[in-house]
Amino acid sequence: MFDLSRYHTLTAIGLLMLLGTTGCDADDPSSPASPSTSPSAVSPTRTTPHTFADLVNHPCSALDAADTTRFGVTAPGTEQPAAARGCFWTTPTTGFSFYPHPSSDLTTPLPPVPGATAITVADHRAVQIRQSLQDGKEAGCTITVATTTGGSFNVEVAIAGAGSDTAPVVDTCALGIDIATAVLSHVA
Repeated sequence: MFDLSRYHTLTAIGLLMLLGTTGCDADDPSSPASPSTSPSAVSPTRTTPHTFADLVNHPCSALDAADTTRFGVTAPGTEQPAAARGCFWTTPTTGFSFYPHPSSDLTTPLPPVPGATAITVADHRAVQIRQSLQDGKEAGCTITVATTTGGSFNVEVAIAGAGSDTAPVVDTCALGIDIATAVLSHVA
């Protein structure tokens, strides 16, 4: 059964963006949010995960440096310490997050959520849900992708300042698909 409560709200992402949250890298020993580690235990660059379990334990490693450059990320990813750990990144026009669900395939909604559209992302079953404001303007999109291990992950994209007159125009679902494709390219 498709459990909408398992989705993280785009409202939280929007709120973080409005507050001007800047990221800290959980793998960076100089970051105030990182655990104390010795310099020899921290590599200067992130390694690409080889399994989906790696992403569950280190969600901010879902994207590498080339990905964050390509997507225009302005600060290192911020790990979201919730029951479903994830990572949040910001760009000048959007905020986006990655949430792995290692034991749940959330792409098989029964009954379907209103507005959910079945799609394919890099040959993986996926579901897209576009978020709109009451005035019809786009606010964001959630892309949920099934993994080959029986789990799934969400990529959520929210427009910075959605609803304001100065909000950028972004096809958040297309961006979400690009981000999900990048994540899949790192999973063996």
